[in-house]
Amino acid sequence: MRPHTDDASAEQIAGIFGARFAEAIRAVPVGQWQGPIESPYGAHLVLITGRADGREPPLEHVRQAVLKDFLIFGVPSPTDVPASIQERAYTSPIWYTPG
Repeated sequence: MRPHTDDASAEQIAGIFGARFAEAIRAVPVGQWQGPIESPYGAHLVLITGRADGREPPLEHVRQAVLKDFLIFGVPSPTDVPASIQERAYTSPIWYTPG
């Protein structure tokens, strides 16, 4: 992790520095240096410059990323269409409706 981060979640911090370190920095007041706080990497001086509540971003902000992930990782192949037509539908800009 960089010496400074603006966007690390508590889970990410715990994954890198350990759960005890992540728990200890929750108690650090915003704008105040605290330390030393121990981790497996040694002792750290910590300054929390701000906190933000985690929340889901609006779909409009992430629509393209969600669509890309869905197309790459989550599209089940139709089972009611012959395989040759399925392949053409996925690889060609020409859309064909069987039947």
